[in-house]
Amino acid sequence: MVAGLEGDPVSDPERLYALVFRPKRHCRFRIVDGEVVIEDFTETQLGGTYANPPAVQGRGPDGRRRWSKIAVGREAAYALARHLDPDALRPGAPWDEG
Repeated sequence: MVAGLEGDPVSDPERLYALVFRPKRHCRFRIVDGEVVIEDFTETQLGGTYANPPAVQGRGPDGRRRWSKIAVGREAAYALARHLDPDALRPGAPWDEG
């Protein structure tokens, strides 16, 4: 469930949405020009458990794994797409392409 998505979500850089995956696992995002822009997200319980995909190595400027932000953005985009169209499919992950 995406909090705040009532009716038709609009591209409004001032409006903040939240997607809760489970306790201590969530993201906050905005919809800008129809695209999801991640503002903040949690990266709990990843330490040493998951390896970086070969196509998305390293950490971002905030110290978080680059692939985890991509994965969270993908899930937020999927939640938005499902809100607009219940038959929408999850977008592909960049590490699955090629």
